[in-house]
Amino acid sequence: MTMYYREYERMEARLRSAKGKRLKRRRSAVVEPVFGSLLNYFGMRRSPGKGKDSAHKRMVMAATAYNLKKWLLAKRWPKVITQVLALQPEGSFFAFMIRVTSRFISSQKSCATVT
Repeated sequence: MTMYYREYERMEARLRSAKGKRLKRRRSAVVEPVFGSLLNYFGMRRSPGKGKDSAHKRMVMAATAYNLKKWLLAKRWPKVITQVLALQPEGSFFAFMIRVTSRFISSQKSCATVT
């Protein structure tokens, strides 16, 4: 403590300022609930692997799962997916592939009749 006393005092002064209090409240509202969810619901109390690399991989995977879950809940999916899949606009990749394969098949048939 005595070694870094000036830095500690500077940090304390920063946290006592109005801007520091505002940033601390924001962190408590944004960051801390994520860690609470990871600890309680995603099994991050312990890491079964050994070493920092294994723990880091597990933390990244848990954070990815957390973000994916939030994204899936926030995403507004279409009511009927089959209607969306049935539409084939002329400029789509699917229409392009149909044209290419039909030309390829017709060229194969014409080559087969020549020989």
